[in-house]
Amino acid sequence: MIPFPRSHLFGGHVKFPTDGDRMAVLPRLRLLIAAMLVSPFLLGQATTVCAQTQIAARIAETPESNPLLPALKLGQKALTSLDDVADYEAVFVKKEVVNGKLIEQKMQIRFRERPFSVRLKFIEPNEGREVLYIDGRNGNKMLVQETGLASLVGPVSLDPRGSMAMQYTLHPITQIGVKNMLNRVMDHWLAERSNESVSVKFYPNARIGQTECQVVEATHPTEGPATKPHRVRLYVDKNNGMPIRVQHVTIPSRAGEQESIIADYAYLSMKTNIGLTDKQFAIGQ
Repeated sequence: MIPFPRSHLFGGHVKFPTDGDRMAVLPRLRLLIAAMLVSPFLLGQATTVCAQTQIAARIAETPESNPLLPALKLGQKALTSLDDVADYEAVFVKKEVVNGKLIEQKMQIRFRERPFSVRLKFIEPNEGREVLYIDGRNGNKMLVQETGLASLVGPVSLDPRGSMAMQYTLHPITQIGVKNMLNRVMDHWLAERSNESVSVKFYPNARIGQTECQVVEATHPTEGPATKPHRVRLYVDKNNGMPIRVQHVTIPSRAGEQESIIADYAYLSMKTNIGLTDKQFAIGQ
């Protein structure tokens, strides 16, 4: 091997760092390491703020005459009510039509914003089944612990967007939670602003059990490329302004016909900011 002069290798004279150079770099290196450590938190905050800013900007450009504007404003206010919610527990009732079949599930849910964490314990069907997902952990997989004899194999790791995980649901576990539920409604209504056939009604004195709600209902009477005529209802808790239920239902095509469910999500008996830790996001807890 022919020893090349360093000047030939690097195109000129090379100055190697001295101890003084190294000391000067240390403060910058510390800042870089600190930024790397907190970046997931800052990225989560930035993403949330950016999404809400975009929604606010799109609402602000909506004409006052647009029939969806009152619904959008209520949704925006409900979205703001979630700004200070770090975690919560609730009973999550979900009904969805998946591949032409109505799937009904009732679960206890624990939810934490950062890191994005979800623990589900089924009430019915499959009582006792546990599902866990924590962003950035377990290889970004969801863990499923069955009951009975199936429990002997221990937690099963699944791709949250894979066919097995998505077999009985419209949305992956990575998109669960009241904020994601509301964001989907807001995106839908924002996309429908140019549809002049949409109409909006308010029901200020509704109830879900003992919870007093105000409900806004948007009726979309025309058929779209991927949707049939439908209604979307947003339920907002009158006590705290939080969104607690969203319904998507069909519009009956003839007199006497009942509406049917497309999707129905309800977060009941919600307790917020209870200080959930990693201990509460584990199988068996």
